[in-house]
Amino acid sequence: MRSNGKGLLIGGLGALVVGGLGLTAANVFRVAIIVNQGIIAANTAPIVAYVLMGVGLITAAAGAVPIIRRQAARLSEGKRTALLAEGKETPEAIRSELERLKKLHPLLVGELDACLEQLDSMDRRKAQLGEILRISKTEDEWSSVVELLGSVEKIICANLRAVIVRGIACDQSDQPNSAHYDELKKLIKTQQAKNQKLLDETKEALGHVADLISGDTAGGSSVELDSWLKVLRGMVAQSTSAKEGEPTL
Repeated sequence: MRSNGKGLLIGGLGALVVGGLGLTAANVFRVAIIVNQGIIAANTAPIVAYVLMGVGLITAAAGAVPIIRRQAARLSEGKRTALLAEGKETPEAIRSELERLKKLHPLLVGELDACLEQLDSMDRRKAQLGEILRISKTEDEWSSVVELLGSVEKIICANLRAVIVRGIACDQSDQPNSAHYDELKKLIKTQQAKNQKLLDETKEALGHVADLISGDTAGGSSVELDSWLKVLRGMVAQSTSAKEGEPTL
């Protein structure tokens, strides 16, 4: 049975206390010990006390290490839970948990890397829009589009959060042909498909924004942009509504 560290810690601290009391007694009653037991006994007593204290210190340290590690793990888990709380998930938290999931499920590295690539794609979309607006000095004019892309990113993160939750629940011992493993793979594909639709619509909208800002209005870019933005807003609203209708755990 694996030791939880508590017994070692208590035993080590006990040895430290006994050793310390023995050392004190050896120094206080040194003369009496010499008279009754001899000089050798008087010189040996402190050594025995030091050895006992050393053993106690090592034992206590060995017991403290697993306790500290468990506490750190609890704090880390609490932090992850807070970061992944529904409605508060961030791209950084989702990315970190996907990387951790890859270690839990090595056979799903390819699928999880594709999820990470979707986060990268959304990052690029936002960066591209920001750069276009910065160069054209039209940040205020297009602020609603910036906010919309932020909403799209939140939906993508929420979709990937579902993958993470299912991945954590899927035991590491599950085999590729197990029901839980198959459910996880199916969920990953479903969430990836949802995200890809959002990413495709965002790319199209971004292209029309660039056309309008650059003055290329051929082909009715303004109308097309409004159409793409309407589609995006509808997808975001639909996803948000679906999330609100899900039962809470």
